[in-house]
Amino acid sequence: MPCVTNGVRDVALARRIYESAYLAGEYVLRSGRSSFEYFDKYLFEGDPALLRAIGEALVSLVPADADALAGLELGGIPLVTILSQLTGVPALFVRKQAKEYGTRRLAEGGEVAARKLVIVEDVVSTGGAIIDATRQLRALGAEVASVVCVIDRETGGMENLASEHLGLRAAFTMTDLLDAVSAPEPTAVGDLIGVDHVQLAAPAGCEEEARRFFGQLLGLPEITKPPLLQGRGGVWFTVGDQQLHIGIQAPFSPARKAHPALRVAPGRLDQMAERLLAAGATVSWDAALPQYRRFYTDDPWDNRIELVSTE
Repeated sequence: MPCVTNGVRDVALARRIYESAYLAGEYVLRSGRSSFEYFDKYLFEGDPALLRAIGEALVSLVPADADALAGLELGGIPLVTILSQLTGVPALFVRKQAKEYGTRRLAEGGEVAARKLVIVEDVVSTGGAIIDATRQLRALGAEVASVVCVIDRETGGMENLASEHLGLRAAFTMTDLLDAVSAPEPTAVGDLIGVDHVQLAAPAGCEEEARRFFGQLLGLPEITKPPLLQGRGGVWFTVGDQQLHIGIQAPFSPARKAHPALRVAPGRLDQMAERLLAAGATVSWDAALPQYRRFYTDDPWDNRIELVSTE
């Protein structure tokens, strides 16, 4: 599964993770073999700014029906903590084995029986530790079907987890990290490297009209809002590598000058105009920029929208 974030921000985050955790030197691996490089995952988990950015990248990978997030000892603990804060889903802390004193629990932080748990891990290699934990949690009555992780090393973990009826949702593969670190740095002014999203205001109760206009008419895929923001209303869509957020504003007034310009695939601008006209929307062509073909329309709440093509 691709990272929850896309485009420039993905590459930048992947690069940050790799550069923070990659070490050159002489190391003895768990297998006993020697290596002249090592990937220390705790370095990206120990950086508070990077940990939060990673947590934000994991939010949309969490299934909507999760009852709790189960972080595995040790690397999954900081991740499950920040992810719980960002999603509002309760966290559990899963030991490698139940302690022999006190509560003698395998998972701390709450009950596991009859709950849908999502395993949270930092790096997946073969998936052995996840499988062991899952079997123990299932034996305690938990329902476990999904695993969320930061990095899939692509060394058989996904296939091994699938054999245990576990779906792996990884923010990045190791290939993603290697590609990111070998890619040229984006040209930037200061620290800004791109546009993440654009937000349009709309009145309360706009969600179904937004889905009809932006989803059905314009063809934008809807994405799930983070759980902590769902109560605020509105709808989010993807536009290429960026996002378009429809947010609630009260009192509402439409934006008649400031507007987003949405790029249309070559050869499809006329069909887009015809589809909008057939739906009763306005279409106003503009030839002021000869290198572009473009027109303006209005969304259901009279916000100005520009559709442009370089054909």
